[in-house]
Amino acid sequence: MHILPDTLRRHISKLPGNTRWVVALSGGLDSVALLHALAALPDLNSIRAIHVHHGISDKADDWAAFCETLCQKLGVALEVVLVNVNRSGGESLEERAREARYKAFEERLGDGECLLVGHHLDDQMETLLLRLMRGAGPRGMAAIPRTRPLGRGQVLRPLLDLGRAQIQEYGAAHQLEYITDDSNQNTAFDRNYCRLTLLPLVESRWPGYRESWSKTLTLSAEASALLDDLAQADLHSLLVSAKPDSGVSPRPEETGRVLATGPLRRLSEPRQRNVLRYWLRTLGLPEPGWELLRRLTREVLPAREDRAASLILGKDELRRYRDRLYLLPRLRPLEPAYKADWRPLQEPRLNLPQNGYLMLERGGPWRLPEAAVVTVRYRQGGEYCKLAGRAGKPLKKVLQEQAVAPWLRDRTPLLYAGSELACIPGIGVCEGHQAADPEQGVSVCWKAP
Repeated sequence: MHILPDTLRRHISKLPGNTRWVVALSGGLDSVALLHALAALPDLNSIRAIHVHHGISDKADDWAAFCETLCQKLGVALEVVLVNVNRSGGESLEERAREARYKAFEERLGDGECLLVGHHLDDQMETLLLRLMRGAGPRGMAAIPRTRPLGRGQVLRPLLDLGRAQIQEYGAAHQLEYITDDSNQNTAFDRNYCRLTLLPLVESRWPGYRESWSKTLTLSAEASALLDDLAQADLHSLLVSAKPDSGVSPRPEETGRVLATGPLRRLSEPRQRNVLRYWLRTLGLPEPGWELLRRLTREVLPAREDRAASLILGKDELRRYRDRLYLLPRLRPLEPAYKADWRPLQEPRLNLPQNGYLMLERGGPWRLPEAAVVTVRYRQGGEYCKLAGRAGKPLKKVLQEQAVAPWLRDRTPLLYAGSELACIPGIGVCEGHQAADPEQGVSVCWKAP
């Protein structure tokens, strides 16, 4: 019965010798066998285990106690982490528990640590079938990755080549005790239904399905990698470079959050979706899904240039304006009647509720009023603006001509000297408020939210 230790040794030997090992210990057979085999290997740098206590089952305390006893026998340090799983929401309870579990792992992994997880080949088969049912693409059809980054460390699944039966043989040979979760027999859960009903039927007709499906996993992973290579090349030509500072910051261009829509629209629609999916993933967003991507390519991208089309993505928002596609955080609404008196010489920075802040800088085109008091307001409608050296126009028209994005027009701070509009940060100074000597004047920068 050497296949499990041999497989484990083969995969962990590919990592640096100073790697510290952390086992995700649920108490079930897979994680118990993994910890037992790992603890028996000689010359390992460091081993510890983490048990995540979800509190969902009424036996959760007993499971934590079992893991503590097991780790004491093996001489392995154990950390039991209590997590609060949100029992309401759109996702399944199983998925929310998984998210809470990996968040706990991520927070506790240190530099040079590798989290070992006991997923095996039959888990892969279940995951492949579930993702097929959900209409996954090549990336999803590659199923569970063997390794990936997590926090300051990484995850490794060394048992993915082994079937459940081989792990059971190892457990029986070493008389391992482990937890049996009664909920694993509940076929109301999709994964249990696949394990207990569907896959036994598949195996009764096609006994070698694991081998053929494993080829699908490999081919899907290769196809996903090739699509990523194509997306990376496409994205390089679409990212918009940062422009000289206009006084409005932060600039999404500096963080790769703006794409040029002209060359993007010249790509085929499948290629558009491919590069958009890749772009969002590189920025840390979850997979947007087929329907959202279709709406993005068929509604947002083709919108007229004068229309500010948008699409909500969780806490973020995709906005199309002119020939740019912006990924921005969703902005909280402002109090339209906001008004504040600001003495910038005494307090160079003014925080704006839900709207970033203003910062005074010495030297610039604006002459502060004699009282050195500025009133800060937002646009109400009907304002008139005469920038220095230019014809007077409605403020709305000025903001349009200055290419201020529609979602920032009502948020742009307006600085008044008395009852007169004197300065618009990032736009200019109004007639009659210029500094005779720029060295004696000031400028104001708005750091947008």
